[in-house]
Amino acid sequence: MNGVDIHVQEMGRGPAVFLVHGLLLDNLASWYLTVAPRLAASRRVVTYDLRGHGLSQRVASGYDSAGQALDLAEVVDTLAPGEVVDLIGASYGGLIALRCALARPWSFRRLVLVDAPLPPRRYPEIDAYLEADVETLVGALPVRLRAEVLQSKRRAARLARSVGYLVRKTSLIDDIRGEEEIPAPLFAGFELPVLGIYGADSPFRADAARLAAHLPNVELAVVAGGHRLLNESPGEVAAKVTEFLDA
Repeated sequence: MNGVDIHVQEMGRGPAVFLVHGLLLDNLASWYLTVAPRLAASRRVVTYDLRGHGLSQRVASGYDSAGQALDLAEVVDTLAPGEVVDLIGASYGGLIALRCALARPWSFRRLVLVDAPLPPRRYPEIDAYLEADVETLVGALPVRLRAEVLQSKRRAARLARSVGYLVRKTSLIDDIRGEEEIPAPLFAGFELPVLGIYGADSPFRADAARLAAHLPNVELAVVAGGHRLLNESPGEVAAKVTEFLDA
């Protein structure tokens, strides 16, 4: 899709909702093992690996949010042609989801952004995260997730290879650091209902106010945890998402 082979998994039946994960340590399992099963009780849930992540094709470039929004648009068009679907993005996946929804709002019914950073704000945490080695990244994970990663040597090795490739062999870091502010005209007339969920201890919590300043129809929620809310507070995130989508 968009010239890249994308790995997709689905679960459940009902109205379609597409889920977009974050970068580096994340893949579709970030959803599949946390929030997705709860949503699948009443919905058709579509998850996919971003380019270069999980089982999707490894490619050298195209990791900026606008480029990956084109990947997402093709995933939606291929798997739900002609449908108006719900869209949820976490972390950098939230920025991808927002870019896609702004470009083609007619494709989506409701949008959820889970602790999504908004460019061009710079945080020391982002630079430290991008520059860290795999061991440091894994060590910063929530305790339960870190244990899950480390209990399997095969999984840990696979993760190390994936992160090493993305950091050393692709344009991912330069693409993220080069993200520019979303042009104000793109927000003009954007009327989709939006839910922004942010962690009480997240370095990106300040972006909730920036999100509200841009979007006329946004609801904000703060839940316990830091940035990795899918792992830290999956039940609370799923509850707020379900309530919003059912409204």
